[in-house]
Amino acid sequence: MSKHIEHEPQHLTNEASKTANGRRNRSRIVVTIVIAIVAVAVVLGTLAVRAYGHHRVNAAANATAASASATKRNTSNTKDSKARRAAAEKKKAEDKALEEAKAEARGRLDPLNTQIQQQLASADGTWQVYVEDLGSGESFNINNHSQQAASDIKLYVMLAVYQSIADGTLTDDGTIEPLMTQMITVSSNQATNDLVTKLGGGDAQQGLAKVNETAKRYGFTQTSMDDLLYDSGPGSPMKKLTSAQDAGKLLAAAYRGTLVSKDASQHMIDLLCQQQRRSKIPAGLPDGTQVGNKTGEIPGTENDAAVVLGGAHPFVLVVMNTDISDSATAQATIRSIASTAWTAFQS
Repeated sequence: MSKHIEHEPQHLTNEASKTANGRRNRSRIVVTIVIAIVAVAVVLGTLAVRAYGHHRVNAAANATAASASATKRNTSNTKDSKARRAAAEKKKAEDKALEEAKAEARGRLDPLNTQIQQQLASADGTWQVYVEDLGSGESFNINNHSQQAASDIKLYVMLAVYQSIADGTLTDDGTIEPLMTQMITVSSNQATNDLVTKLGGGDAQQGLAKVNETAKRYGFTQTSMDDLLYDSGPGSPMKKLTSAQDAGKLLAAAYRGTLVSKDASQHMIDLLCQQQRRSKIPAGLPDGTQVGNKTGEIPGTENDAAVVLGGAHPFVLVVMNTDISDSATAQATIRSIASTAWTAFQS
């Protein structure tokens, strides 16, 4: 008897094969997706690590920069603090030195004041005196008042000329310096009038106003010039006024370089040191003493204003008078006062 073998239908076999292939394809897809996810995760992780690393590096760099900046600020603050302390200590030392210099100067000036007043007690006319110790700025005046300046008014013309040049309102055309030299060293009235006219742009009255304006600008309130200078004729001495204190402070300011500018101040001192009229204060000092001065004289008045640069202590001395009866005697008194002052300033 033959054995019967049953076979599955062909269509069932094909279906099973398809199912198996589908499962295999899905598995491959899943694996691919998983691999892709893992790859993405790895990449993202790497980027995150790098970003974190950069962040830490930047943070460290910022921290380092901040620390350096703080250190720099601290160093700067320390330097500033040290500089302030040094400046304060320097000023304290300077103030102390100035106070000591003032005390030393008073030790000379107070007795000198008494001595000069004694010398003037029997002098003819009305006198005034200004004395300043140039090292300390300490000073005294005797009988300070506004009086006839005579040729000492030329000090203020000199100041106005230099100030106007500095301000740009006067141009040096080459004639200024020769005129200034004539005005100061030989007391030329014509040179003075020419300079005043130049100050006013050709108008003498405007020039006089400029002289007065400049004098007031520097605090010389007892000084005025309301007329030109004349060798003889209608000029009034009461239209050219100053005081011993104003003239003395002008000379002291020039010595310190505070009139107009340091250079202009030095030019003024240099001109005064070329003075040819030296029969008053300079004649009462030892021969060869460096001194710059400007005299002034009219009938009844003998003035002299001087900055004494030689000796142990530089000083300013201005002696003025009115209503004197004898010029020779008055000049001798001025020389005597100069000698007394010189002796006092050598101690």
